[in-house]
Amino acid sequence: MMVESVGRRARFYKWLAGGWLLVFLLVFLLGSLPAWAAMISTEKEIEIGRSSSQKIEARYGLYRDAEANRRIQALGRLLVKNTSRGLTYHFKILNQDIVNAFAFPGGYIYLTKGIYKAMKTRELAFVLGHEITHVEKRHSVKEMERALMTQLGGGILVGLLGGDHSQRRKLSTLVGMTDFVMGNRYSQSQEKEADEGGMILMTRAGFDPQYAVEALQVLKQNDKGQEDSQFVNSLLSSHPLTSDRIEAAQGRVEGLRQEWGVAPGSAPKV
Repeated sequence: MMVESVGRRARFYKWLAGGWLLVFLLVFLLGSLPAWAAMISTEKEIEIGRSSSQKIEARYGLYRDAEANRRIQALGRLLVKNTSRGLTYHFKILNQDIVNAFAFPGGYIYLTKGIYKAMKTRELAFVLGHEITHVEKRHSVKEMERALMTQLGGGILVGLLGGDHSQRRKLSTLVGMTDFVMGNRYSQSQEKEADEGGMILMTRAGFDPQYAVEALQVLKQNDKGQEDSQFVNSLLSSHPLTSDRIEAAQGRVEGLRQEWGVAPGSAPKV
């Protein structure tokens, strides 16, 4: 009996030590994510964005109007002059009548035919700036890295508990990452950051930031709570365009005008 009791106690202490080790590893890996989790390189990011763009174009097709595409690409180039990541951006119009826009990692930006026709060029400057900011801030990439870290932590847990290592997580593959990007939603804080960045980009390009407010108002009028699975990570998805976002944009107009020396009503010719 004495030997059996000692054996149980030893197993208990071994289990306790393993548990504390697991806690330490998970806290270290997940808690230190911002410091070292640039797990997805720029090259991989571009590859994921290219794969996502091929999927969305195959499903919906592109709007082939030559003048529309010329205008959007010229507007995009004007805005990208004030970015810092050095990516090659691609601006395209999807042949869809709904009012929406979205960005894939690596610089793949899409407007729908619906939003192109619903807005003036000066308002689209904000929309493109908003989507460019998502890419510049690596919003989708950060969510993928966070998911990969969670996966890594889960793998450690499986290993310590003697689980099956044979199952490969889908997110580890390019296909899985592409599906993740196309099915993920931006957080409200990321949308607000993209609003701010979009206003800055358009103002630096010479557009009156008041046009951002007008663009947001157009979006609000067209927010029908769209839930199409291929338009999840977009301007109009799970986060309704609330009045506080419009009010926040309005509150930034005068400050941005003064900061960048842009007069009311300014809009460079595109």
